[in-house]
Amino acid sequence: MPQKWMYLLTGEIVHENFIQLHNWDIELEYPWMPWGDAPETNPYYFSCEDRENLEVLRYEGSIINGFPVRNLTERHIVEREQVLILLVDRHTGSAGDAFADLAFNVENTLVIGQNTAGVLISDMAYPLLRMPNSGIPFSLGRSIHLHPQGHFAEGVGFQPDVWVTGDALEAAIAMLANG
Repeated sequence: MPQKWMYLLTGEIVHENFIQLHNWDIELEYPWMPWGDAPETNPYYFSCEDRENLEVLRYEGSIINGFPVRNLTERHIVEREQVLILLVDRHTGSAGDAFADLAFNVENTLVIGQNTAGVLISDMAYPLLRMPNSGIPFSLGRSIHLHPQGHFAEGVGFQPDVWVTGDALEAAIAMLANG
Protein backbone atom coordinates (compact mmCIF):
# COMPACT_ATOMS: atom_id res chain seq x y z
CA MET A 1 0.00 0.00 0.00
CA PRO A 2 2.77 2.58 0.74
CA GLN A 3 4.12 2.08 -2.80
CA LYS A 4 0.65 2.85 -4.15
CA TRP A 5 0.39 6.00 -2.00
CA MET A 6 3.80 7.18 -3.16
CA TYR A 7 2.97 6.34 -6.78
CA LEU A 8 -0.26 8.35 -6.54
CA LEU A 9 1.66 11.25 -4.98
CA THR A 10 4.66 11.34 -7.32
CA GLY A 11 3.43 9.53 -10.44
CA GLU A 12 6.59 7.39 -10.30
CA ILE A 13 7.61 4.01 -8.97
CA VAL A 14 9.62 4.51 -5.76
CA HIS A 15 11.40 1.42 -4.48
CA GLU A 16 11.89 0.61 -0.83
CA ASN A 17 15.29 0.25 0.83
CA PHE A 18 15.07 -3.34 2.03
CA ILE A 19 15.22 -6.93 0.88
CA GLN A 20 12.04 -8.88 1.54
CA LEU A 21 12.21 -12.52 2.62
CA HIS A 22 8.84 -14.24 2.24
CA ASN A 23 7.74 -17.10 4.44
CA TRP A 24 5.19 -18.23 1.89
CA ASP A 25 4.38 -17.58 -1.73
CA ILE A 26 3.05 -14.07 -2.43
CA GLU A 27 0.63 -15.56 -4.99
CA LEU A 28 -1.21 -17.52 -2.28
CA GLU A 29 -4.98 -17.52 -2.74
CA TYR A 30 -6.37 -15.81 0.36
CA PRO A 31 -9.28 -17.69 1.95
CA TRP A 32 -11.12 -14.58 3.11
CA MET A 33 -11.39 -11.00 1.89
CA PRO A 34 -13.45 -8.99 4.39
CA TRP A 35 -13.78 -5.78 2.37
CA GLY A 36 -15.07 -7.05 -0.96
CA ASP A 37 -13.74 -6.02 -4.36
CA ALA A 38 -14.87 -2.41 -4.68
CA PRO A 39 -12.78 0.76 -4.18
CA GLU A 40 -15.46 2.20 -1.87
CA THR A 41 -15.20 -0.68 0.62
CA ASN A 42 -11.71 -2.11 0.11
CA PRO A 43 -8.72 0.02 1.19
CA TYR A 44 -6.44 -2.45 -0.63
CA TYR A 45 -8.30 -2.18 -3.95
CA PHE A 46 -6.10 -1.77 -7.03
CA SER A 47 -7.68 -0.80 -10.33
CA CYS A 48 -6.49 -2.53 -13.51
CA GLU A 49 -4.55 0.64 -14.37
CA ASP A 50 -2.89 0.70 -10.92
CA ARG A 51 -1.93 -2.96 -11.26
CA GLU A 52 -0.42 -2.37 -14.70
CA ASN A 53 1.53 0.72 -13.57
CA LEU A 54 2.79 -0.97 -10.40
CA GLU A 55 3.62 -4.32 -12.03
CA VAL A 56 7.32 -3.39 -11.88
CA LEU A 57 7.11 -3.79 -8.09
CA ARG A 58 6.42 -7.51 -8.55
CA TYR A 59 9.79 -8.44 -9.95
CA GLU A 60 11.23 -11.93 -9.83
CA GLY A 61 13.29 -12.80 -6.80
CA SER A 62 15.60 -15.58 -5.77
CA ILE A 63 15.07 -18.70 -3.70
CA ILE A 64 17.41 -18.96 -0.70
CA ASN A 65 17.06 -21.91 1.70
CA GLY A 66 13.56 -22.51 0.37
CA PHE A 67 12.33 -18.93 0.94
CA PRO A 68 11.40 -16.60 -1.95
CA VAL A 69 13.50 -13.41 -1.65
CA ARG A 70 12.50 -10.19 -3.37
CA ASN A 71 15.75 -8.46 -4.25
CA LEU A 72 16.43 -4.78 -4.16
CA THR A 73 16.53 -3.03 -7.48
CA GLU A 74 19.28 -0.52 -8.07
CA ARG A 75 18.48 2.41 -5.81
CA HIS A 76 17.76 5.71 -7.45
CA ILE A 77 16.37 8.98 -6.15
CA VAL A 78 13.11 10.09 -7.76
CA GLU A 79 13.49 13.68 -8.94
CA ARG A 80 10.73 15.96 -7.77
CA GLU A 81 10.42 19.76 -7.85
CA GLN A 82 7.59 19.96 -5.32
CA VAL A 83 8.53 19.72 -1.66
CA LEU A 84 7.15 16.76 0.28
CA ILE A 85 6.93 17.40 4.02
CA LEU A 86 6.35 14.22 5.99
CA LEU A 87 5.32 14.47 9.64
CA VAL A 88 6.26 11.46 11.77
CA ASP A 89 6.35 10.46 15.42
CA ARG A 90 6.28 7.37 17.63
CA HIS A 91 2.75 6.60 16.39
CA THR A 92 3.95 6.31 12.77
CA GLY A 93 4.38 2.58 12.31
CA SER A 94 3.90 -0.33 9.95
CA ALA A 95 2.73 1.14 6.62
CA GLY A 96 3.71 4.58 7.97
CA ASP A 97 7.24 3.30 8.56
CA ALA A 98 7.24 1.86 5.03
CA PHE A 99 6.07 5.20 3.58
CA ALA A 100 8.83 7.02 5.49
CA ASP A 101 11.31 4.51 4.02
CA LEU A 102 10.09 5.35 0.51
CA ALA A 103 10.38 9.09 1.24
CA PHE A 104 14.15 8.67 1.63
CA ASN A 105 14.23 7.97 -2.12
CA VAL A 106 12.30 11.09 -3.20
CA GLU A 107 14.10 14.36 -3.81
CA ASN A 108 12.99 17.49 -1.90
CA THR A 109 11.52 15.54 1.00
CA LEU A 110 11.73 16.87 4.54
CA VAL A 111 10.81 14.54 7.41
CA ILE A 112 9.81 16.43 10.56
CA GLY A 113 8.94 15.11 14.02
CA GLN A 114 10.28 12.25 16.11
CA ASN A 115 11.48 8.74 15.33
CA THR A 116 8.86 6.48 13.81
CA ALA A 117 7.59 3.49 15.81
CA GLY A 118 9.95 1.04 14.13
CA VAL A 119 7.52 -1.76 13.34
CA LEU A 120 8.56 -2.73 9.82
CA ILE A 121 10.31 -6.05 10.31
CA SER A 122 7.29 -8.00 9.03
CA ASP A 123 4.13 -7.39 7.03
CA MET A 124 0.81 -9.09 6.61
CA ALA A 125 -0.79 -7.32 3.61
CA TYR A 126 -4.33 -7.79 4.98
CA PRO A 127 -6.09 -10.17 7.36
CA LEU A 128 -5.90 -13.69 6.03
CA LEU A 129 -7.78 -15.61 8.69
CA ARG A 130 -10.60 -15.12 11.16
CA MET A 131 -11.41 -16.55 14.52
CA PRO A 132 -13.90 -19.43 14.20
CA ASN A 133 -16.40 -18.25 16.84
CA SER A 134 -16.10 -14.45 16.91
CA GLY A 135 -15.20 -13.89 13.26
CA ILE A 136 -12.49 -11.38 14.30
CA PRO A 137 -9.91 -11.04 11.49
CA PHE A 138 -6.24 -11.67 12.22
CA SER A 139 -3.06 -12.41 10.38
CA LEU A 140 0.51 -13.45 10.93
CA GLY A 141 3.46 -11.73 9.30
CA ARG A 142 4.22 -13.20 5.90
CA SER A 143 7.65 -11.75 5.28
CA ILE A 144 10.65 -10.15 6.94
CA HIS A 145 12.25 -6.93 5.76
CA LEU A 146 16.04 -6.74 5.91
CA HIS A 147 17.41 -3.18 5.85
CA PRO A 148 20.97 -2.00 5.26
CA GLN A 149 22.87 -1.70 8.53
CA GLY A 150 22.21 1.63 10.22
CA HIS A 151 19.21 2.53 8.02
CA PHE A 152 16.43 1.16 10.23
CA ALA A 153 16.20 -0.52 13.61
CA GLU A 154 13.10 -2.40 14.77
CA GLY A 155 11.67 -0.59 17.78
CA VAL A 156 13.73 2.54 17.04
CA GLY A 157 12.36 3.47 13.63
CA PHE A 158 13.46 6.10 11.14
CA GLN A 159 14.99 9.33 12.38
CA PRO A 160 13.49 12.57 11.01
CA ASP A 161 15.54 15.25 9.25
CA VAL A 162 14.28 17.82 11.77
CA TRP A 163 13.66 16.62 15.34
CA VAL A 164 10.65 18.29 17.01
CA THR A 165 9.61 17.92 20.63
CA GLY A 166 5.91 18.68 20.57
CA ASP A 167 3.59 19.26 17.64
CA ALA A 168 5.33 18.55 14.32
CA LEU A 169 2.54 20.21 12.32
CA GLU A 170 2.96 23.49 14.23
CA ALA A 171 6.72 23.29 13.72
CA ALA A 172 6.32 22.64 9.98
CA ILE A 173 3.92 25.58 9.60
CA ALA A 174 6.31 27.85 11.53
CA MET A 175 9.22 26.73 9.33
CA LEU A 176 7.23 27.46 6.18
CA ALA A 177 6.13 30.86 7.51
CA ASN A 178 9.75 31.80 8.23
CA GLY A 179 10.96 30.67 4.82
